[in-house]
Amino acid sequence: MKYQDVTATVEMALEATGLGKAKRIACDVAA
Repeated sequence: MKYQDVTATVEMALEATGLGKAKRIACDVAA
């Protein structure tokens, strides 16, 4: 997967869950 695809998937997951915790984890993964 390309990095952009991963980012898009993460954003979709965040919108689906709406969890701040998930967003924080995603930021850690992206970093």
